[in-house]
Order: sequence, then structure tokens, then C-alpha cells
Amino acid sequence: MAARALLHLGECREGQAQAGARQAYQRVVREFGDRPEVASEARQRISALGGAPAAALEMRQVWTDAPDTLGNVSSDGRFLTFVDIDNGSVAVRICEPARTAA
Repeated sequence: MAARALLHLGECREGQAQAGARQAYQRVVREFGDRPEVASEARQRISALGGAPAAALEMRQVWTDAPDTLGNVSSDGRFLTFVDIDNGSVAVRICEPARTAA
């Protein structure tokens, strides 16, 4: 019953052009994947919405010739943490967008 309710919620949001439709359908697939009839319908609805969600990933080069490619970028993209292979220390690099001279 909850799976059908979520499916209908997605349909309502889709009809109102709300962004929540995709999330409702994805939740049906994630939480009720063992119910093939509703999961299949949710997958079809996701496909029909087309395109990627509004928040897409952005890739940019933050450091050339980095000594370690296994670092982690902070969630806001401002910092890169890595292990300095020369001395084993944990290091943090500040990643600011490149600025051009005016």
C-alpha cells in the first residue's frame, strides 16, 4: 500500500511539474524493489521524465601534477585532503577557482 501511495505521489508531483516526482519514484524503486509491478512502473516513470536531475556533478581540474590522486574533495569543493607521500603527513589543499587578471 505504501509503494502505491508513493507512486501516486510521484504522479501528482509530475502533473504539477514539481521536482519531487523523480525522488518519489526513486524511493519506490529503492524501498520496494521486491514488488516488481510497482518498481517497474516507477522505473518507467523515471525514464519518461528524461534528463538528469537538476543538480548535476561538475568536474574541474584543481591541481596539475598532484603527488597523490587518491585525495578526497570536501562536499563544498573548497578543500582537497590527501596524504603527502614524501613524509606521510595528511595535507589539505585549498581549491579556489582560477582567477584571470583583468
